[in-house]
Amino acid sequence: MRAPWRLIMLAAAIAGGAAVPLLAPAANAQHTAYGPEAQLQVHAEPDELDAGELALLDSDLAFALRLHMLRGHLAAAKVLSSQGRFREAAAHTSHALHVSLPPLEPELARRGLPSLRIELAEVNAAANAEHGQMGLLAAMRPAEMRIWKDYDTIPEHRRQSVTFSLSLALLLFKEAAQQYEAAWQGVHLVHLHEFQNGYGFLMEARWLLARSLPALRKREVKIATNIEDAYLRLREAWPSIDPPPKPVMPYSTINGLVAAIEINANRL
Repeated sequence: MRAPWRLIMLAAAIAGGAAVPLLAPAANAQHTAYGPEAQLQVHAEPDELDAGELALLDSDLAFALRLHMLRGHLAAAKVLSSQGRFREAAAHTSHALHVSLPPLEPELARRGLPSLRIELAEVNAAANAEHGQMGLLAAMRPAEMRIWKDYDTIPEHRRQSVTFSLSLALLLFKEAAQQYEAAWQGVHLVHLHEFQNGYGFLMEARWLLARSLPALRKREVKIATNIEDAYLRLREAWPSIDPPPKPVMPYSTINGLVAAIEINANRL
């Protein structure tokens, strides 16, 4: 049995903070100056999740997925703010407020939980005000605390379940793959925002893997190894919050890696 040194490094990176990038930011990366909400809405769908796919999920899994996607948008904004790119960060905080939150609100109400609108509006205002990274992080703290409190309404035996965490990670990988497909047209980047979305969702999936793979490795070392290997290949497509000059791999390869993760997860 090989030592899981890559997973240890992965868990250590996550323990250091959610805003730690998967790899170091690309030097002198080219990026589009995205305006705030008006430009964002050109590409935003009423709901970023497919209704047919959501219908197949139980309420806890769908709820957790939406919360992780909110965190993924905030994670992308954190990384961008650390580089002083507040207009791009504001595109992600606006997306969280205006696109990701509305479909989540009925489930919050069903669970007797208040809306996250005030907290996310304050985050978005801080990003647009460009008062610095610390100001944005301070505004994010109440929103993140509320997200975790909401997450804790999911029964603990499910939240701690390896199967639940892997199912969530797989859903986030699928969302990241869809964002990757939208970001590139051939070898040309057409939507930076979508590339960054995928980066944020991958960060959330990484957190889920770091908490589930050690337990899985004790039971099913081959399955854990296969999932980890596919993930490590997958993350190469997002070397940083900035896209490379051309795609690292085609969308078909991304889909194949996600499928490999799903096949192995279904063997449990």
